Amino acid sequence: MNSKTFFKHIVIGSGLSASSVCNALELKNEKDYLVISPDSERLIRSNVAGVNDYLIENIGFQGLSKFWHGVFATSDFSREKSKNFFEKFFNDKFYVELKPYLEKDYLFIPKKPKSYLQFSLNKKRAGIYEKGMVTSIKKIESGYEVKINNKFIISCEFVWCCAGVFGTATLLEKSKLAKKNIKLSDHLVGYIGQTRCPKTKVVHLKEGHLKKIERLDGAILQFRPAIMDFKNIEKAVDLRNTFANLRSKIYEKLLLSFSPGLINEGMYNKLGIYIETEKKNVFFQLESKNCYDVEGNNLILNSKGQNDIFELKKEFALKFDTPPLQQIKPFSHLHYFNSIESLDDQIGSLAESKNFTVCDSSILKKIGPTHHSLRNMYSIFESILGRTL
Repeated sequence: MNSKTFFKHIVIGSGLSASSVCNALELKNEKDYLVISPDSERLIRSNVAGVNDYLIENIGFQGLSKFWHGVFATSDFSREKSKNFFEKFFNDKFYVELKPYLEKDYLFIPKKPKSYLQFSLNKKRAGIYEKGMVTSIKKIESGYEVKINNKFIISCEFVWCCAGVFGTATLLEKSKLAKKNIKLSDHLVGYIGQTRCPKTKVVHLKEGHLKKIERLDGAILQFRPAIMDFKNIEKAVDLRNTFANLRSKIYEKLLLSFSPGLINEGMYNKLGIYIETEKKNVFFQLESKNCYDVEGNNLILNSKGQNDIFELKKEFALKFDTPPLQQIKPFSHLHYFNSIESLDDQIGSLAESKNFTVCDSSILKKIGPTHHSLRNMYSIFESILGRTL
């Protein structure tokens, strides 16, 4: 246990949000900070009723952030305002190459996901890393008291809460600073149908590639080649469901499938290697608020989530003049949000300038249809740099 009992800043968590907080603090020369996170890992796995997935939560080092593939939507970033952010977390050459596509509807998929987590937890940096679980937080006259493992107390002036959708909601409710939402929100993803459409645009960059996306009623759509055995979209759905949940690396999964269609789709998804086809299998990513009922460690796709998919099917049929799949088998995309129903008045969001800030997506009421991880890092980065601390 660290002998120091007061820090100006305490950062709770060790994932992408914490990484962005620490980087922004150091750019402001705010080096008196402590990062608190469990050092071990405990995965909570459970079948999600109505959804083809099983990972619910990762309690411990880096949280669910370690499962992020580095994908982001270029439409979420301003060409000019995001320059400092991209140069900090990538490099200036990447920003110059990416700049023409910012503010446009593309997904960026890296050749190799970059680990942003090292920024917040590199012990050679000025910040100090404390292994442990924050078990409660209390307001005091000089700021806040943070209790670690139910026994050690450290005080601070500023709290940056980055414990994740589950961890932040549980911690703040236990500390009587928030009320948890009895439902949970997510991006639901899956195949919706097959259609003819123009040639898919893929742009190759040094660090990865860009895929053109289309928007439809709160969702983004990707058009994937319907080739070989994947001309039959029902087979594509079944294979995707089977091999997505195998606990092995992606290339091992593809080889185990013996499916040329799945191998081709894997090459397209990861490397941007694309074979043009007359028809495309359409893959959706849909923002669905309060789509799960939470029962212990189990999530159940409720009528709200099912209705969101039903409405998307109607919009798909109208836009493409083709029937959607009768039965859609969605996946959770592990993009959870909106786990907190209400906050104590002393706690703020990134848009506010309070001494206690929740930085993760537990308090977000909307995340839009695109991948939100890097966008949230950017929001944290800009919010802190713009504050007086």
